[in-house]
Amino acid sequence: MRILKIFLVFNFLLGLSSASYSFTDREIQQEDKKVEIGIKQLPEKVRFHITDHFHGVKILHIYKRLKGKTTIGYLVEVEKDAQKLALNYDQEGKFQNKTILKQ
Repeated sequence: MRILKIFLVFNFLLGLSSASYSFTDREIQQEDKKVEIGIKQLPEKVRFHITDHFHGVKILHIYKRLKGKTTIGYLVEVEKDAQKLALNYDQEGKFQNKTILKQ
């Protein structure tokens, strides 16, 4: 417990308190974050899936989802006919689901 207190004080003094961490049972777990990437950084499997199943969409944003430094998936925001969708893929590029963002 004392080590955790020292870590918290040290973290605050260094200005690192804005990092995304949750403290539970003496564990430090990093929360998921997303980083915008370009189309060329998207796995080929994802690009083919979008071309085959969402033909004619306009890609608005592409994000790599990270847990720490590990890629845990991809999020692609697309638009077609004034409808915005979020397409979710796992770290290997396998399609997970779609969410309607705006109609």
